Amino acid sequence: MNVTSSGQLDTGTADPPVDGPRRRRLALALRRPRLILVLAFLVMVAGVVLAGSATALLKNGGFDDPSSDSVAATNVLSRHFPATQPNLSVLVRADDGKIDGAAAQRAGRQIVDTLRSHAGVKVVGSYVGGADPTMQGKDGSYGLVLARVPGDDDASGKTAKQLHDELAGHRDGVHVTFGGILQINNDMSDQLNADLGASELVALPLTLILLFFVFRGVIAALLPLFIGVFAILGSFAVLDGLGRLTSISVFALNLITALGLGLAIDYSLLIVSRFREERAKGLDKAAAMSATLRTAGRTVLFSASVVAAVLLTMLVFKQDFLRSFAFAGVAVVAVTAIGALLPLPAALMLLGDRVDKWSIRRRKPAREPQNRLWGRIAGISMRRPLILGLVALAMFVVAASPLRSIQLNVPDERVLPTSSEGGRRPRPSVPSSPARPSRRARWR
Repeated sequence: MNVTSSGQLDTGTADPPVDGPRRRRLALALRRPRLILVLAFLVMVAGVVLAGSATALLKNGGFDDPSSDSVAATNVLSRHFPATQPNLSVLVRADDGKIDGAAAQRAGRQIVDTLRSHAGVKVVGSYVGGADPTMQGKDGSYGLVLARVPGDDDASGKTAKQLHDELAGHRDGVHVTFGGILQINNDMSDQLNADLGASELVALPLTLILLFFVFRGVIAALLPLFIGVFAILGSFAVLDGLGRLTSISVFALNLITALGLGLAIDYSLLIVSRFREERAKGLDKAAAMSATLRTAGRTVLFSASVVAAVLLTMLVFKQDFLRSFAFAGVAVVAVTAIGALLPLPAALMLLGDRVDKWSIRRRKPAREPQNRLWGRIAGISMRRPLILGLVALAMFVVAASPLRSIQLNVPDERVLPTSSEGGRRPRPSVPSSPARPSRRARWR
């Protein structure tokens, strides 16, 4: 008796062929594989079309508990004392080094007028006219205009982006840049989109290379990537609907890409490996896929249910940032499971033994033990589950020990590169001493 790579006991006898009433009860993926693949392709096309609108619906912020005392106090201060709560900083640097010069003063008045032209925006501090010397840099080459932009994190962020498009840049002898928490949030959103694009360009080729060595074949290695792309694009389509019903954080994109690709690889490995084993026993495609879905398919469904249940626990939190992870996470888990249980079996039904085309995998006789090392490990774990369970638990405890000193916080300008506007910490161009710049010479 041997243990197969999918964790099933192999008695050395092939499953009986599937015929009669049992064949009629096979999954739709077995009876209409081409239809399933066409529908999967349409879902992916919908994901591509809706990706732009889904991303536009994602929201910044959402890190605070709306029922907390600190949020209540902030709201009171914002309503009654807006000057104490500026959330947008406009830094003006004069090319001639004179913030009190004609060019810088003219630019400052224009900035103030533009800010006030937007509904609800209040200017709470300005260097214009020299009335407030704390708004001028120590070396006299730059000044600040502070404003309070109304609305929640998302609405105020969009207003700040409009103001940035209107005012930021170099013209008329001054250089205008933006800072403050709104600019930081907008920069984090832009950085997130850029990082996701870069990570996908790196991760997908590397993943394909690793999958080739795991599956030992080109066609078999492409199947998990196909399911991964289906999961990510399908989740974008679902996200477009979720974003119209509830608040979804921009950071949900990280969860969708990482979790979608990871689960797709895991689930595809189970399905493809089991299908190969059943075919090696001499079963026809329908019988092999039926056995695969009864065993590995059930494992995929159970795994997806557990992951979704764990993600749903984040709904107990009141922060939109965490709640959106539950919604987006369950969506990507569901789409990935559907991909592994419908399009993937449909593709295998059409491919059959061609799944091993361009393969370096040596076909083994049906009764030859498969994956002897992993089979032994699986056998030991089933014979001594308590001992190995305690060993695994100890390893997890050791691996998690650094969490004892973890310090959690909301993201701020420290997560941004110093080249971004929100993450830039300018210093006086001619510092008078090596000491740290005063508070008025620093901005966020």
